[in-house]
Parts: sequence; structure tokens; C-alpha cells
Amino acid sequence: TRLITVPTGSPVAPGARAVVMDTTGRELWTVPLPDGSTAIYNGPIGDSTLVWTNNTPSTALVVRALDGGSLRRVPLLGESNGQPLWSPDGRRIAFLVRTGLRFDLAVMNADGSNVQRFPGTDVRNERYFAAWSPDSRTLGYVNRAGNMFRVLDLTTRASRTVFSDTTLWLGNFAWTPSSQSIVVFMNRERSGGVSAFEEVSLNGTQRRIIASTDIPGGLNRRIAFLPDASLIVRSAAGIHTISPSSPTPRKVVSVSEFVASSAIVTSPGVEWLAAQLTPGDRRGRLELTSLKTGERRISTLPFWFMPTPTPEFTRDGRGVLLKGRQVGDSTGTNLYLAPTSGAPARFVANLWLPGEFSLSPDGKTLAHTVRHKGTSTLMAVDIRNPNR
Repeated sequence: TRLITVPTGSPVAPGARAVVMDTTGRELWTVPLPDGSTAIYNGPIGDSTLVWTNNTPSTALVVRALDGGSLRRVPLLGESNGQPLWSPDGRRIAFLVRTGLRFDLAVMNADGSNVQRFPGTDVRNERYFAAWSPDSRTLGYVNRAGNMFRVLDLTTRASRTVFSDTTLWLGNFAWTPSSQSIVVFMNRERSGGVSAFEEVSLNGTQRRIIASTDIPGGLNRRIAFLPDASLIVRSAAGIHTISPSSPTPRKVVSVSEFVASSAIVTSPGVEWLAAQLTPGDRRGRLELTSLKTGERRISTLPFWFMPTPTPEFTRDGRGVLLKGRQVGDSTGTNLYLAPTSGAPARFVANLWLPGEFSLSPDGKTLAHTVRHKGTSTLMAVDIRNPNR
């Protein structure tokens, strides 16, 4: 397990370097960074490549192998390149190419080679501009108008439309585990129709999974799957699962007190669902639902949530990591660990701002940065024993 640190500030000073170290704090080697205004660092996957967005003055991508080697500046396509998106197998990176108000897809190898632009893809410019299929062979995306879903086959380099309807707007979407279809929230409010989760296969067939009128309280538009490809649906009235073989939603548990404010997150063992609830009294509540027994637990927490309010399970599934701040606390954003056993949440670390953290692959160590009086300090916390 390795930690990678990069300097803050913009522009990057001449001679600045990223530092690669182990979890004991021992420096292994350094990686030179390019001059210019660096906006986003993204990666690495495994121990392969560090990727970042560099403004000099246009936004471009730069990559360098973590074990050294020469720096590679990705050729500038259009007016700027940005928003790198790793494929699940870690072999390729998709990104957006901007020309005027138009954004097209481009793909390259993880080391920055074999750059391919796909003109005319005309992708919607947002944080989740596209999604790799689980098998890393296809990119799915929504067009700029928001009414067309298209797929780009990386084997044939061909892009084609699998769904189009000018009367609706396509919202969040997710690939099914088979890589043969997507589930997308189709918003028909502007045409007076019924909004619904629908599955669209790559061959163009379509089926409605569940409509907003099928469940009291409407639908949370976030999409999550269980390993058996069952869709999890959260409403103001309950949590439901819908299996691929049955169109009838199965209510896991009834919910009536609160409305979830964030995505549903499943534990690694697929035993628990977790959601953060915001009742409006500046105290957070954590909702835990057992997929095995239907048991529902609501824990009142001694803090209110900070954005982005998505909980994260520990690797062993026995706790949920939550970002928040106590009323009157001026020290910034804190990280808390709430056990699934129902025990009180405990303080883990002060994250200050922006409150980011990274959990090690073995789930034992959490790394975060503390900024104070112009100095950034990298901290490593043993989440099993936060005093270490």
C-alpha cells in the first residue's frame, strides 16, 4: 500500500514533485510535476500511473508512471482536455474534449499513449459525463440535450444510439453487472408523463422496471445494484429491491419518519444498506437496514452532515464512515465511525477542509490531510485504534 502526496497551491512551482511513500511515512521516491496551474489529480489505479489536469493555459492531461520514466503530455485536442475517467480494468482513461460549447469523448491508454478522439459524440458536460461498462469494453453516455443514450464500442470505435426520446430527460444511469444493458431514470415531468426507472439493452429493447407512481412517496433517483443484479429503490415510504426475474418490488423495510438525502450504500458483504437522513434539526441520523432480516436501525448522531453526504462502509462492513461537524465546532469537518452494531459513533480524525480522505485497500489505515497556517500535513490513522 502506498500514499501519494502532491503540493497544494497554483501554479505549481518549478521543480515541484509528488512524493510516493509507504504507510509508515518512509519516502520511496518522488515524481516530477509539470509547471503550470494544476487543478485536478486523479489516480492512480494500483501502482501504475498518476494522472492530473494541467492548465498551461488550456486544460490538458499529463501522465507519468509512479516508478519514474518520462513525463507524457497528452496532445491537446480541441481547446481543452479534462475529467479523466478510469476504466474498471485500469487499462484505459476516457476524458472530455471541449471545442467551444461542445464536448466530445476521447480515450487513451493508461500511460497516455494511443489517444483517440471521437468527434460528434456531443456528450453532456457534467461530473458523471459517461460510464464504463463493467467489462471495460464500452462507454455509455447521454447527449448534450439529455434525451438520447448512446454507446461507444472501443473495439469497433463505433458510436451508436440505443435510445432516443425528445419528450423526456435522461437522469442518472448505471450499467447492469452483465454489461449488456443500463438502468436509467427517465424524467417525463416536462411532458406530463410518468417518470420511471427503465432498463435499455444494447440491442435497443426496453422495459419499465418501476414508475414513480408505483411506490408511495415517489422515488429517490439514485441507482444502486446488489451482486445478483437486483435494483435497490429508496422512497419516502420504504426500501425496496427489484430482481431481474420479477417486476414486483419487494419491500425490505418500511420507512415513514424521514427522507433520505443521499445515495444508498451497500456493505461489502451485502448485509447492510446505509443512508444518511436529514430531519432538519441540524443533527444527522444514520439509517441501517439489514437485507437479510429487514431490521431497520436509526441512530441519532452528535453532528450534522457535511457535503458530499455519502456514507462509506469500512472494508469489513462493520462500520460506516461519515463526515460531519458538531454545532458550534470551529475546527472544521470531522470524520466519524458509526458501528453497524448500533454502538455510538466515535471521532476518527479532523479533516479540516475540504474534508477528503482515503481508505487503504486492507481497510486498516485512513489517510487525510490537515491544513493549518499555510502548512499541509499528511496524517495516517489506524481506524481500529484512532489514537495511533
